[in-house]
Amino acid sequence: MHIKDILIECFTATTPEYSIALVMTLSLIAVIFGLVYRFKPRWKYLAYAVLTVFLVRIVLFGQYLSWEFYKDHLSVDDLGWRQQGMLPAEYNKFFKNSHEIKYLAVGSSQTFAVYSDYSNKHNNLTVFNLAGMTPLEYYLYRDYIAAKDAEYILLYVSEFDLAKDPNLNSAKNGPPQGVALLEILPTLSRIANDTVSENALKEMVAGKFFPEYKYSFIFKGFLNKLTKKNEALRVQSLYEQFSPDEAQMEENAKDLTGEMDARWIKYNDYFLRKFLVFCAERSFKVIIVEGQYNPVAYTEKAAVLNRAAREELETIAGEFEHVRFFLVRKLWRLHPMTIGT
Repeated sequence: MHIKDILIECFTATTPEYSIALVMTLSLIAVIFGLVYRFKPRWKYLAYAVLTVFLVRIVLFGQYLSWEFYKDHLSVDDLGWRQQGMLPAEYNKFFKNSHEIKYLAVGSSQTFAVYSDYSNKHNNLTVFNLAGMTPLEYYLYRDYIAAKDAEYILLYVSEFDLAKDPNLNSAKNGPPQGVALLEILPTLSRIANDTVSENALKEMVAGKFFPEYKYSFIFKGFLNKLTKKNEALRVQSLYEQFSPDEAQMEENAKDLTGEMDARWIKYNDYFLRKFLVFCAERSFKVIIVEGQYNPVAYTEKAAVLNRAAREELETIAGEFEHVRFFLVRKLWRLHPMTIGT
């Protein structure tokens, strides 16, 4: 395929938002390059260097072909759960929906486990998930979620989500927030202080200006693949196991729930509410289903957090007209198709 054909495909296959942005950026670079070449200022080499950086950024991150290559060639073994899950999200953001979506299930790997089978068989439900996704990332990825243009957004939320620390080390690689970052920065700073993750917050801010730094995990992933650093871990093969080690599952579950704490609820509640306000502004209806997790992880502490999380979700549903909250005991036989009825 010739370069001309590739460019035509890039512009016609992607949404107008990204096509227009790409055309304008390339045109601006061309104009500046022409002016520098014509007038030859003393700082011309610096200008050429800066323009080259912007061109490289476009090649690496500014169009879908690169992201398609990354998602097809980097596995969980190369990147880890979270980073590998980001690749399809970054790739899909360039495209319009291929069909109308009525339900969009948003959340962590639990959400994927609950809805993926139904989604594979029905076109009206799509899953948007990231490993360990918390309400903080509902908000950070709000534009990606809104682009799906679903009538209903399904959230599978429990104390496992609300009482878990908002992990800035995961969130730092999220989409650029623009001026909205200034609004949430005070809350992010308090989270960074309480979770001792100040460096992650600095990396989040730095990533706004230096995408090659934010997405450096991609380069590390290819290095890991080249050196076969993680070959012995065989994470991908473990993921595909149909009969996981039950003892290991129980140990992992207890480790995860042991990290839950009531002090994190206020932060997750803050971002959940901001996300729900965002949905209301765009006329999206939100269905919050009370989430569940492996019974072996339930403890007395988890039961207390369960009550606190349930009360908070019931309060939220009462405050927002476009939000409905369902307890799992009422839904154990409920089909996703019936939620909106």
